[in-house]
Amino acid sequence: MYKRRARVHFQHSQHPEIAQWAAELAEQIGGDWLEAQHTDLDPTWPDLLILLDGSPADKPQLPRPVTIKIWELGPDWKDGLAGKIQGMLGGLRLLARLDQSKAPRQ
Repeated sequence: MYKRRARVHFQHSQHPEIAQWAAELAEQIGGDWLEAQHTDLDPTWPDLLILLDGSPADKPQLPRPVTIKIWELGPDWKDGLAGKIQGMLGGLRLLARLDQSKAPRQ
């Protein structure tokens, strides 16, 4: 099903270190399934843009179809963010099971 890893860009305009932490964690636990970035958004690169501090009004205009998600972060943001990343990876694994495919990096 997947010919390459999903490209995920994490963005937090006020605290870029949170986006960095999210990208590093996503690569660490899901590197077989995705590539993650957090700096210098190239509008042609991501498949998924995750706004960690945004609202629908903050969605950038991108030149091609990109899925944009807004993840609200609470006071315990590290645990919450880790759970959301695990959920995203679970979704990729579930879709891959439909045709019994493996992670793109395997």
